[in-house]
Amino acid sequence: MKDHYVLKKEDFDALLALFSEDREEAGRIYERVRNGLERFFTGKGCRDAAQLADETLNRVASKAGTFDLSANTRPVTYVYGFAAKIYLEQARVRPTVPIDQLLNLRLLDSGAFEFEDPHEMALSRLDECLSELSDPDRQLIVSYYSREKQERIDLRKRLAKDLGLRPEILHMKVFRIRQSLRICFKRRLDREK
Repeated sequence: MKDHYVLKKEDFDALLALFSEDREEAGRIYERVRNGLERFFTGKGCRDAAQLADETLNRVASKAGTFDLSANTRPVTYVYGFAAKIYLEQARVRPTVPIDQLLNLRLLDSGAFEFEDPHEMALSRLDECLSELSDPDRQLIVSYYSREKQERIDLRKRLAKDLGLRPEILHMKVFRIRQSLRICFKRRLDREK
């Protein structure tokens, strides 16, 4: 990720002014946006969601003076545009794990060692957690993540239409299913420790 932006008082004031002329209202909006950014990054699987939310707001604040109020763009949309770019930056620089760390040894009851592939184990745990979902939820979550790029967008629009849901409601439904999968996955991990 690029260098961290240091927030200056005048930049922060400009950011708050984007949200509202009333300083108190701007502060409430700021908190809602920051919490939303944390959910955004958490939903993308980022471990450092709070730090990325702060980084996003710092960058937006540093560019707040260039925001064109006459363009009919909501400031929150502007913020999430920055968040998407920061997520892509962060995803690009994730450290890769050396192959020798991917293969772990596990001691069997017989006293012999067996190589254990963490990716295979993770997929196995995910399959087990998916099997705990209801059929409609399992089909939805698998379908929702089954395509890439434009096909993904088209599929999600079709899913929302087929289910009679607005796209944001479908997104929330999938988010909740994904949360239950995370809980199940963590529970299985904790049991193995």
